[in-house]
Amino acid sequence: MKTSSPSDIHATILSEINNLIHSLKTETTDDEIRKSQEDAQKELADLHREVKRALESLQLNAEWDVFSIAFYGETNAGKSTLIETLRILLKEPTKEKEREEFKKIYDSTQEIQKQLKQGEKLLEQTSEDYQSKIIEYDDNLNSINLKKADIEAQIDQLKENIDAIKIQIKAKRQSSITNFVKGLLGILNEQQEFQMFVKKNSSYQSDIISLDEEKSEVEHLKKSIQEEWDTKLKSIKVSNERSEKEIKQISGKLSEHCDGKIIGDGHSDFTRKVTTYQFEYCGQNFALLDLPGIEGKEDLVLNVINDAVQKAHAVFYVSSKPTPPQTGNKYSEGTLEKIKKHLGQQTEVYSIFNKRIKNYQQLQPGLINDDEKESLKELDMIMCDRLGERYEKHIVLSAYPAFLSIANCSQNDFEKAQKKFVEKFSSQDNLLQASLVKNFCDWITIDLVKNCKAKIKKSNYRKISTALMLTSCKLHEIQMSLHDLQKKLIKTKKATDNQLDEAAEILKHQLDTDAYTAVNEFIEHLRRNIYNDIDKELNNDEFKSAFECRINEAITILSTALKEKFDVTMAEFTNDVADIIEKYHRYVSELLNAYKNSAQFDFDFIPNIDIKSGVNRNGTISSIILGIGGVIVCFLNPAGWVVLALSIIGLVISIGKGVLEFLDHNYRASQQKKAANDNIEKMGDKISESVIANLKDAHTPLQEGIAVIKDDLFKSVNHIRSINQVFRSAETKFELLTTTVEKEGAN
Repeated sequence: MKTSSPSDIHATILSEINNLIHSLKTETTDDEIRKSQEDAQKELADLHREVKRALESLQLNAEWDVFSIAFYGETNAGKSTLIETLRILLKEPTKEKEREEFKKIYDSTQEIQKQLKQGEKLLEQTSEDYQSKIIEYDDNLNSINLKKADIEAQIDQLKENIDAIKIQIKAKRQSSITNFVKGLLGILNEQQEFQMFVKKNSSYQSDIISLDEEKSEVEHLKKSIQEEWDTKLKSIKVSNERSEKEIKQISGKLSEHCDGKIIGDGHSDFTRKVTTYQFEYCGQNFALLDLPGIEGKEDLVLNVINDAVQKAHAVFYVSSKPTPPQTGNKYSEGTLEKIKKHLGQQTEVYSIFNKRIKNYQQLQPGLINDDEKESLKELDMIMCDRLGERYEKHIVLSAYPAFLSIANCSQNDFEKAQKKFVEKFSSQDNLLQASLVKNFCDWITIDLVKNCKAKIKKSNYRKISTALMLTSCKLHEIQMSLHDLQKKLIKTKKATDNQLDEAAEILKHQLDTDAYTAVNEFIEHLRRNIYNDIDKELNNDEFKSAFECRINEAITILSTALKEKFDVTMAEFTNDVADIIEKYHRYVSELLNAYKNSAQFDFDFIPNIDIKSGVNRNGTISSIILGIGGVIVCFLNPAGWVVLALSIIGLVISIGKGVLEFLDHNYRASQQKKAANDNIEKMGDKISESVIANLKDAHTPLQEGIAVIKDDLFKSVNHIRSINQVFRSAETKFELLTTTVEKEGAN
C-alpha cells in the first residue's frame, strides 16, 4: 500500500477494504453454501461499514499539519487552569492580544487615577489658597468693624457731651445779660467747646462713612473670591467625578480582559466544548486542546471528546489526585475503562498530577510527599497495564499557584489570592518555580514537540492501524465463536449419524424378525389346518388336494401378515428417523440460540446464522420407504410362493402306497401328517430363505436413503463452516492490512 500524501491515506485504506470484501466472494455450485457465503459476506459488510465509519471519523478529525496535545481528564481537575497558564507562558497569540488590551486598559486606568489624584490635590491646594484669602478678608472686615465700633462709641460719648454742653450753654445764657449777649454773639467758652464737639462728631461721621465704604469693598472682594472659589471647586469636582466614572467604566472592560476566564467556577461541566489554542515555538507549530471533563454529563460532550482525542497526537490525562483511576462496575464505566476506550489509539499518553493547592501554606518544596510518590508509582503501573507502550510517564505540578504568579488578576476573583501567594514567596518568579509548571512548559517546547512531523504521521497511522486492529479482533472473536459452534455441530452430527445407523440396523433386524415370525405363523397355521383335514380320514388324493388348498390359503395369509408387520416396522422406523432428525435440528437450533445469546460482542454486530432444516423429512424418508417397499412388493406376491410350495409337495404322491393304507386309517393319517410336516418344514425354510434374501436387496435403498439424510444434515455444518471460512479469511486479510499500515506509519 502506497500513499502519495497524508490526505489520501484514509481513501486508500477504504479502497483496500472494498477490495478485501470483493476478494471474499467464492464461486461454488452448491446453492446452500453460496447462500451461506452471501449471508456471511453481508454480515461482514456490516462490520466493514463500522470500520469505514471509524476511518471516516478519523479522516474528518485527523490533523496532519499541527501537532495537537489534548488535555483530557476528570471534571474539575484543573485542565483549563493549566492551559491558561501555558497560554501566558508560551505567549499564545489570542492570549497576548488579550493581555495587551488588558495592559492598555490598565495603563489608561492608571493615567486617569493619576489625573484624579492630581485633581484631588489641586482641590485641596485651591481650597487652602482660597481659605487663606477668605480669612484675610474676614480679618479686614473684623478690623473695620472694630474701628467702626470704636468711632461709634466715641460718637455716642460726643453726643452725651454735646447734650451736656447744650444744657450748660442754656444755663449760662440765662445766668446773666452778659452771658446772654455773649451767647448771642457765640463767644461763650461753652459754645466754642460745643463747636469743637460738633466738628469732632462730623469728623467721626466721615470716618464711619469711610469705614462703611471700605467694608463694602472688602465684602465685595470676599464675595468675588467666594464665587471664584465655588466655581473652581465645582469645576474640579466635576472633573474628578468624570474621572471616577471613566475609571469605573474602564474597570468593567478591564475585568473582561483579565486572565482566567476559561477556568471553571467549581461547578461540574463548566467546559462543554473543545477549545483549541495555537502556538508557534522555534519553528514548531503545535496546539493545546482543552477537553470537557469525563465525569460530568458525558452524554452532552461524548462526541466532542471523541473527536478531539482522534485529532490529538499526544494526550495528557489530568487528575487532581495521585491515586490510580477508579474502575467501573456492571452498571457504569469507571474512569479507567473510559481512559482505555478513549485513549487506546494514542501514541503518547502522559499522566499529570495537578496538585490542588488553594492556600499558599500548602505549597511545599517538591510539591508532593512520600505517600503521593507511592500512589503515583501505582498509577504508572496501572496505566501502563491498560495502555501498554503508549503510556509514557507521570508529571507533577500545581497549576493554580503558577497561574496566580503570572496572571493579570486585577478586578477579578483571583486578585486577593494572588496578593497572598506572591507576598508569601516574595516574587512572582519564586512562586512560578515552586509550582513546577515552568519546568513542564519548557519540557513541552524542548522535548514533546521535537520532531513533531514524524510524531504526527506516527500518531495518525497508529489510530488507523488501531481501528483496523480492533476490527481484526472483532473478526477473530466472531470467527472463534463460529469455530466453537462448528465443533459442537460436528460432534452433534456424528452422534446423529450413529443414531441413524443404529436405526437402520434395527430396521434390518426387525424386518428379518418380522419375516421369521410370519413364516413360523404360516407353518403353524398350515399344519393346524391340514391336521384338521387329515383327521377327517382323507384318502391320499383328497389329502393332496386339501394340502394344495391349505397352502394357497396359508400363503395368502402369510403375504398379508408380512405386509402388516413390515408396515408397522417401517412406520416405527419412519417415526424413529423423523424423531432423530427432529432432535438434531432442535439441538442445532438450541446451539444457535445459545450462540446468539452468548455472543455479546462489544460492537453493533449480530451474526445472521440461518440454517435451514436441510432435510426434506417426508420426502427423504418416503424415498427410503418406497425403495424398500419396492423390493418387498416383488416378493410379497402369493402366486410365486404357491409355485414354490407346490414344487415341494411332490413327496406327497408317494405317501401311502403300501397295503396298510387300506387296512389302517390311523396309519394312513400318521403317514399323511408326516408327509405334511416334511413338506411344511421344507416349505417354511424355502420361504424364509426367499424372504430373507429379498430383504437383503432392501438394504441398498435403505443405506442410500440414510446416506442422503446424513448428507442433508451435514449441510448445516457446511453452512457454519462456509461462514467461518469467510470470517477467517477476512480476519487474515485485515491483519495483513493492519501490518501494512503500521509499516507505512513507521517509515
